Amino acid sequence: AINERPMANGVVKLGVKIPAAGQYTIAATRMDADMYLMDRLTNTVHDFEMGDYTFDAAAGNYNARFELVNKNQAPTGFENINGQYMIETTQDGIYVHGNALIQVVNAAGQTIINGEVSGSLPLTPGVYMVVANGNTTKHIIK
Repeated sequence: AINERPMANGVVKLGVKIPAAGQYTIAATRMDADMYLMDRLTNTVHDFEMGDYTFDAAAGNYNARFELVNKNQAPTGFENINGQYMIETTQDGIYVHGNALIQVVNAAGQTIINGEVSGSLPLTPGVYMVVANGNTTKHIIK
């Protein structure tokens, strides 16, 4: 049970102790708020509306691997695209959680990238439109 309120940014950091290597499941049988689970190790974003989250892990303590992010308080530039992947604005570009076929266009209308992306995509400061699966989102890199 997590009997804690999210910080002002809508994020609750989760630590987990894994006793032995194997496959584990995080379930959310009851949530008072709609949350995403972010697995920072695998760069996966999971929506609990889709069911439980199963992951592989080696034995050890993981203090920064998981975060719960309130859907209603997700940071600006944090876009869930049809529950398949998420695109997050970072200070030096965008970060694609999952694997996505995207097109990134700058403010001048030039295509910067058109292809499959997973993970960090560094961008120079500016305004970008990201087109993914028929959805367009705006990302401002400062």
